[in-house]
Amino acid sequence: MRRIYWAFMVVFSAVLLLSAIPWFGIYTFPMRYPTVFFSDWLSVVDSLLQLFFIILPIMALIGALRERSYFFTCAFMHTLVASYFGVSVIYGLNRIPLDLGPLNAHPIWVVNGVVAITILVVHTLGRGAAR
Repeated sequence: MRRIYWAFMVVFSAVLLLSAIPWFGIYTFPMRYPTVFFSDWLSVVDSLLQLFFIILPIMALIGALRERSYFFTCAFMHTLVASYFGVSVIYGLNRIPLDLGPLNAHPIWVVNGVVAITILVVHTLGRGAAR
């Protein structure tokens, strides 16, 4: 059961990484325009979040391959950073029109919130399988 559990986590972290790679404008912006940054504290935070957008899925994949629990922290934080930039952690979902009723104004936040809650539930319920 433990191998199946971590195999699922490796696949999930690979999907997170593959969904972050096409948004190269987010994580390459601090490297292409370094003079824009560090004028105030908000630009420093924004550039750090842009770098975390690609670093966190890579760390989640490394954590899942090594079967470490920091996978869950990195995957959860990646969903929050992706929500900050208005990007879905499920690749291609930004191009599909969603009808969520009263939550129609923020479909990316809803989808990323469901993914974040799923990560927390899998971490909580999977503690017995991971040991």
